[in-house]
Amino acid sequence: MPVNVYRSTDADAPVLDAQYGSLVALLDAVLVNGYSSGGTAKPGAGWQTAYSAPDKRAYRIDPGIGSGRYLRVDDSEAGQGNGTHAHVRGFDTMSDIDTGSSPFPGLSSDRWWQKSNKSAGDTTAFDWMIVADERTVYLILKSSQFESDGALSFVFGDLKQAGSAHQRSIIVGLSGDDVSYSNEDGLFNNFTQKQEEYSVIPDKGGISQAVSCGFVTQFASTANAKHFRSSSDIEGVNVSGPIYVLKESDSPSSNNFFLGEMPGVVVPASDGGISDGDIIAGMGQNGEDYIAGFIGLWSGGGILLFDITGPWQ
Repeated sequence: MPVNVYRSTDADAPVLDAQYGSLVALLDAVLVNGYSSGGTAKPGAGWQTAYSAPDKRAYRIDPGIGSGRYLRVDDSEAGQGNGTHAHVRGFDTMSDIDTGSSPFPGLSSDRWWQKSNKSAGDTTAFDWMIVADERTVYLILKSSQFESDGALSFVFGDLKQAGSAHQRSIIVGLSGDDVSYSNEDGLFNNFTQKQEEYSVIPDKGGISQAVSCGFVTQFASTANAKHFRSSSDIEGVNVSGPIYVLKESDSPSSNNFFLGEMPGVVVPASDGGISDGDIIAGMGQNGEDYIAGFIGLWSGGGILLFDITGPWQ
């Protein structure tokens, strides 16, 4: 399956700002329709628009390729995101834009994807990068407009699994009943704390059940683990490791169990002096190329490397 990189600096790229509907317009272009033309054309990632309403969408992973699950995005004024956030939730099945089964997270919880730190209706454009294939989408809002040396990052899609008959899917977003929390809450780069910000539908035993989860990786030190921050004392970025998803990974316990692996992304052992957006050619085991994405909010940030050669799974 092809992997595509989309950036706010692309020709004819959609604008993401604090206006209602800007996030669904962006996802329409990236996941489904593509944008621009000629030599600068970017194709859609191969997702389906299952249901649509003003400033609301239900995007579906192609069931012929992946789980067929749905990402519901409510970027409307009624969605209570104040123009700066959009309400997101995953569903196993859906029958219309507002109705679905086996939600993740459960209906007692909320998740949000932040769009802007301005007030509703503000037209300040925010920098973004999206890396996606037909089953998983990573959204990164770039650093300088939120915090120094960092970025906000979110994800929805199918986990990479081994030895499981049941496909698991994940959604990562800000948690809370409103959108008044700080920019540091609910980040993809914080995986040792605030586990409620990550929800997986595990399909264990064929029964869909939403659970909270966390992330572990072999190359994050104790001090910087929750930020996926790589050491600058090690030269090079060619040593890297996967990101594993565990249920309840805030501390070792009998409740922890393996849910899957994040597809198409690794954590480097060293930042190697690379910059955000750099291409590291041929570093994968099979010669895959990677693009660097900075995700940390703290000084120095954190780094993820996204496989742009594919396939992810």
